[in-house]
Amino acid sequence: MPQRPLAAPRQRSFDDLEIPLRDVEFCAVDLETTSGSWRDGEIVEIGAVKSRGGEITGTFETFVQPSVDIPVEIQLLTGITPSMVSDAAPLPVVLPSFIEFCGTSVFVAHNARFDKSFIDAACRRLDYEISAAPIVDTVRLARRLLRNEVRSCGLHNLSAHFRTAHKPNHRAFPDAAACLEVLWALIERGAAYGITTLADLLHVQSVRSNPHFEKVKLARNLPRSRGVYLFTNMRGEIIYVGKAADLRSRVRSYFTQDERKRMGDLRAEVASVRIIPCATEAHAAGLEARLIADHRPRYNRAGVRRRKPAYLRLTGDRHPRFSVGTSAAGFAIGPFPTAQRARAAASTLSGLFGLRTCTLRLNGKAHEPCALYDLGSCHGPCTGRPGDVAAHDRAARVLKDDLEGSLHVARERLAARLATLAAQSRFEEAAAHRDAFADVVGALDRARRLRALADAGRLELDTPDGPVVLQNGRLADAAESGSGDTATALGLVGLEERRALAGWFERAEGLRLVSASAPLAYPWPRVAKIDQICVERPQHEASTAVQ
Repeated sequence: MPQRPLAAPRQRSFDDLEIPLRDVEFCAVDLETTSGSWRDGEIVEIGAVKSRGGEITGTFETFVQPSVDIPVEIQLLTGITPSMVSDAAPLPVVLPSFIEFCGTSVFVAHNARFDKSFIDAACRRLDYEISAAPIVDTVRLARRLLRNEVRSCGLHNLSAHFRTAHKPNHRAFPDAAACLEVLWALIERGAAYGITTLADLLHVQSVRSNPHFEKVKLARNLPRSRGVYLFTNMRGEIIYVGKAADLRSRVRSYFTQDERKRMGDLRAEVASVRIIPCATEAHAAGLEARLIADHRPRYNRAGVRRRKPAYLRLTGDRHPRFSVGTSAAGFAIGPFPTAQRARAAASTLSGLFGLRTCTLRLNGKAHEPCALYDLGSCHGPCTGRPGDVAAHDRAARVLKDDLEGSLHVARERLAARLATLAAQSRFEEAAAHRDAFADVVGALDRARRLRALADAGRLELDTPDGPVVLQNGRLADAAESGSGDTATALGLVGLEERRALAGWFERAEGLRLVSASAPLAYPWPRVAKIDQICVERPQHEASTAVQ
């Protein structure tokens, strides 16, 4: 039994694949076999050509003596007769030399699955390591890059199309040499699509065919850096806005791998792409939110609200109640996804504290109480009785304090309510109250995060990507992070930008607070990991605090 090669090819990492194609060593391989399947066929001839940067670096050509007869049809197709292989070395002798010749080169073949299956089967049978080198299939590449230029992607057609010096003739070495020339031509063609690295080449050949693949050229000259991208249609309208850590890769992915139907519609409509480079993830997140809020691109379903957000607040009446509106001014709980969920939350909180839900104008006159008063779910200030009025107003104060605090009272009362409903087997009603209260907790948490950033005034932060300055929860230098001609497009400031930046602030790693003009009052998870607080402000100003 032959020994294993001393250094088997290792699996390449992603960084290994990001090398320019001019520095990649390719090994084009072709086999002639006794049948079309590795299960019952054997190799009778091996041809291989290695190249780097368009220059031939090595060749390999040999017959292999099979252990079975060569079928007549194979003899007629290839011209290889039994007498030609009678003195050839058997595969156990040839395979080690071939493995050494290929080394860690990229394996190239026309219909690579066929050739690779025979090589892998031989390695398994003879106890050699199966190569983990990348595989390039010129058939798959041609189908992506030549879509309507050739009638078929057979090696003979491609050789004629590119006028290769070597002509395929069903013999291993000429076919391998022709395959290599076809690969060079396809690489040259791929440069127009921005295919410049081995990773690009491998990615493109794995792409499922789509009618808009040609538009991958839009990503050709984009940088591999962080920023925001804007897709526009033929009329110049912005139809989609996104952000990416690698603009080139992200934009290219829309035309090579995103199979969602909505993205198919987008691909059909997009005509150009604009980018705004951003130094940090915070700038990209904030700028993306601004542009989405400003332009309302119709393909940004996740970022464009179809309806106004709903907020819950206590009215300023003599006897307060909850009201649902769209304003976030003052002390408002929200935003809720829909007004219906805001009203459900109001009903749950009102029931827990006995607040009125009616819209009567209570001017001191007594009114006939409703059924909620009789059920004990409302203190009934409408009755005008001093005890009822005092109980309602006291409950309103407790509720307001609880909402501004940690909801301890509300949680205890909800737990008691749920236990009572469960004991009565009213499980659906209990679940509705539980979900409504969860909406309240989430809305309060979102509101506190946004208010904390806004109340902190000017925040100066150091991040691994660079400095970030926030002003009242918004980017202070957003216009500077993009190009000059976009400054006018960045004027819209709204809720979505604050939410995007709050989300970034919560998940960001490696933050260092440089200065803050007011205390940062929210217990941000990542703030607890800040290594050092360095206050760089004049001594006569208020000191920076992180609570």
